[in-house]
Amino acid sequence: MIFPEIMHNNHRKIVTLHTYFYRLTNFKQNFERKIKKMDKVSYALGMGIGRQLNDMGAESLNIDYFAQAIKDVLAGGKTQLDAYEAQVIVQEFSRNRKKNSVLRLPSDTRR
Repeated sequence: MIFPEIMHNNHRKIVTLHTYFYRLTNFKQNFERKIKKMDKVSYALGMGIGRQLNDMGAESLNIDYFAQAIKDVLAGGKTQLDAYEAQVIVQEFSRNRKKNSVLRLPSDTRR
């Protein structure tokens, strides 16, 4: 027969081990839920930015460069353009877009 104190200690170890695994599983599930939520938030933000870009007439952007620029900025790393150069390029894009979006009527002889 096993001594009662040994059985008690083993039972305590099993309960402790069970509690540990339960907490670990619960932590993992909560972490996965948060990841999934951040995935949804990320996608929703991407949808909003995508709509804005589409409204700007930028549907032919190179998405790979666009994503890389976002990664570089969020990581605090070196960007391929400095801030001034990027601003000039965006302003030029905006000016060209406005020029191309002017509505021309058939009676308009200026071209």
